Amino acid sequence: MSNTEQQFLKSIDDKRWKAADKLRVNLNVAKYKHGILRLIFLKYVLHAIQSLNSAIRRTIKCRKVFPSDDGAMRVVLLAMQQALKGRTTLTRSWEPALIRFSIEFEDRLDGRP
Repeated sequence: MSNTEQQFLKSIDDKRWKAADKLRVNLNVAKYKHGILRLIFLKYVLHAIQSLNSAIRRTIKCRKVFPSDDGAMRVVLLAMQQALKGRTTLTRSWEPALIRFSIEFEDRLDGRP
């Protein structure tokens, strides 16, 4: 990871902690709990998206030239399929993307929506 990426991630982390501090000061415990749970969920989703993005980038890096846009989309689809292969449950956020790919590429997702 480059130095600029590290600085960017640190700035996001600092902003997240400042937001948590503001919530703690201005809200009662019941409302604060929901805000913190949202922040934790967003961190989980961010990690899942970064993981999938990394898998797609690794796959694309191996193959630098694609014959067509459809070929590139198929490679991305296969990378997503491979990345999600070990997962037992899908994050709700992935369902719209998987539905879109299943429409585009018919039954290539092995029984997934």
